[in-house]
Formats: sequence, structure tokens, C-alpha cells
Amino acid sequence: MDIRTLVNNNNNIHTSPCAQRFYQLQIQGQGHDTVYRSGPDFRGLQHSTPLTRDEKIEIRTLRKCSNWDYLTIVRATGKTFRQVQDALTGPLTPRRNCCRPKPRLKTPEKDALVQFLYADPMNRKLPWAGLRYYIPGFELFGEQAITTALRSLGYKRIIRSRRIYLTNRHKANRLSFASEQLALRPRPEDWERILFSDETWATNSNQWKKWLTVHDTEDPETWALIRQKPHGWMF
Repeated sequence: MDIRTLVNNNNNIHTSPCAQRFYQLQIQGQGHDTVYRSGPDFRGLQHSTPLTRDEKIEIRTLRKCSNWDYLTIVRATGKTFRQVQDALTGPLTPRRNCCRPKPRLKTPEKDALVQFLYADPMNRKLPWAGLRYYIPGFELFGEQAITTALRSLGYKRIIRSRRIYLTNRHKANRLSFASEQLALRPRPEDWERILFSDETWATNSNQWKKWLTVHDTEDPETWALIRQKPHGWMF
């Protein structure tokens, strides 16, 4: 039965307790005239008890079917203005926070991260979001947990330099190679049978920025020498 028909037919109101309650509230509100004020009456709003689910449904029914304003509902029900406002704008039942705390990395997991980074220099190129797919048992940890753990250990991500600076070890190796070749071919005419080639390679190596994981106490130029051997063709 429609609620409006139930209210208009005063002789037949014994359908349900909820309908009787609604009709009584309608009768109480008919004798009050609408009073226009500059603002709502906020007296007695501090210590208001939470309403039950049924009371909130009654207030919402009055608001929707009778189109009463907040003050009229307050006078008809005897509730406070804050209770009426919460019943019309808030949820019917209290909501629980279903968000579970995400797992954090403890000392054993942090040690596993450090060991993985030092196991292979190429691991320094892996993004932090992808480390959980390479380390066994890290599937449950999120990107934020791994990032927080590495930053707490003193690690950071930097852009690898494109220019390779020669170290003292590289210079010594090149000088040793040149001295060895001069000892094998001391005469100028011996170099006439040597073919020098300046070939060009077309590789599939990426040319954009490369990121590396370094520690605050490490020299970034040391890890800038990490290069992945590309696949390509010589022309």
C-alpha cells in the first residue's frame, strides 16, 4: 500500500506498527505552522545520542513523503537537529573501517633486499615496483612498502649518466694492451697487414633515461658503468 494513501485514509491505519507510528507523526505535525527563521536552532546539539536504524528510516520517510523541513521533523519527533541531520545525510548503520594494515618489511626482509641488490650489478637497474617479482616471498609486499624500506636503508634512485668516464683501471688496461701490441709488432711495416674497422651497429638498446639504485655512501659513477649487452646487427 502506498504511504500517501495510508496517511489520507484515517480510518484504516492499523496495517503495521511502522504505519501507525508514521500516521501519529503526521498528526503531530499538522498542528504546527512553519516558522521561518534566519537559521536553525542549534540549542541542545552537543549531547545527542545516536539514533537506531528504525528511527533513521522514520525520519527519512517523513522527509521524502511529507517533504518536511528539518525543523518540522525536529518538533514532530522530539529529536535534536543534529540527530535529524545525521539521519538524513549519514549512513543507516555505522560503517567499519575494512582497510587492513598492509604488511611492512622487517629486518629479515630488508636484509634480503640488500643481498639481492649486491648479488648482481644488473639488479641495480630494476625498478623498485618490480623487485617483488624477483625476490621469493615478496609477492605480498606492495610498492610503497618496498620503497619505504629501501629509503630507510639509505638507497635512492638516480639517472644513470650516458657518458662513461674512464677510471684508472680502464686507463691501465688500455695502456697495457697498447704496450703488448707494440711489442708484438715493433716495425712500422708490421702494421700494414692490420685491418682497422670502424663498424656501425644497429641495436635494440633503449636510448631514454636509465635509472639505477645506489646507496648514499656509494659513488654513482661506479654504478654508471653498468651496461646491458644489446642485440644488434653490424653494417
